[in-house]
Amino acid sequence: MLKNAWVCSILSLRTLGPLLSLPVFGLPMLGLPLWAAPCSSPAGATGLEIKVDYPLFEPEERKLLVTVQGPAAREAVVEAEQTLAMIGIPAGHYTISMLRPGFLLAAGGFETARDVAAGTCEQVTLALKGAQTISGTLFDALAKPVAGVQLRLARTHDAIYTQTDTRGHFAFHEVTPGPYWISTGSDGFAEQFYPVVADQDEASIIYVMPGEDVENVKFYVPQVTKPRIVSVRVVRDDGTPAAQAKVALQPARGEDRRGVESTADDQGRVEFQAFADAPYVLVASDGQGRTSRLEGSLEIPAGAAAVNSTVQLHPAAPQTAGR
Repeated sequence: MLKNAWVCSILSLRTLGPLLSLPVFGLPMLGLPLWAAPCSSPAGATGLEIKVDYPLFEPEERKLLVTVQGPAAREAVVEAEQTLAMIGIPAGHYTISMLRPGFLLAAGGFETARDVAAGTCEQVTLALKGAQTISGTLFDALAKPVAGVQLRLARTHDAIYTQTDTRGHFAFHEVTPGPYWISTGSDGFAEQFYPVVADQDEASIIYVMPGEDVENVKFYVPQVTKPRIVSVRVVRDDGTPAAQAKVALQPARGEDRRGVESTADDQGRVEFQAFADAPYVLVASDGQGRTSRLEGSLEIPAGAAAVNSTVQLHPAAPQTAGR
């Protein structure tokens, strides 16, 4: 019976078209679903078997409009884990195209071609990829571009990675439509989420629409995970250790001028953890009228594991009595 007839698995586009957000006007009514056995059975039948391989970030609804043109022509919506099997078709040249907003074939474009010889089964896998790109620039706390940092684009449990170039620019290619988070967690940088938060629950979601690239994403990374140790020795004007002196370390620039404070030990020593490659302000006081302020003189170079500094206290300048 299959010699002069062929069977195709098809779904009604008028039913599934709205689910795919595809226009259905002008398309023929294709009938009820009918999923055929693999075209390798019965033996000797001429057939075409089409499967769909979705990318890492799968769409929420795994449905794809497939069009076959050639000696036999059909359209059908192929769902996940299903195979479009056309059995008993005439031999010849067939063009297979797909339509899903925001997706391309992995080889590029929307269609591929196969020659089906008489008495053979031609198996075709439509490997998909996303058609969108997310791009932007990574900045540090001083709004300077940061190079060589690995970034992570994630959705649910899947993720892809890229690295910033010398200008701090990054790009994620072949992104499928849907919601995403961008984060960093590479060596030297604390895990931060776009735009500038440490908690994923507070992160901004980047939603990729079909056919629309997301550009000019500005991502800020305020801290590094490997802090530089700043060792400070506080002495009085006679050179003796300023035990229990109060010392503060503050950024010299930037909008956030909040710093950290600590108390020197009996030898006048205190340590801080500094996160930015930037000038700092050291302020020290022994509570006995002696103070010191080193502004812009403590530079923490990039890559330095530790910085040592000595602060000498001097008597505070007398204050002018008020009227």
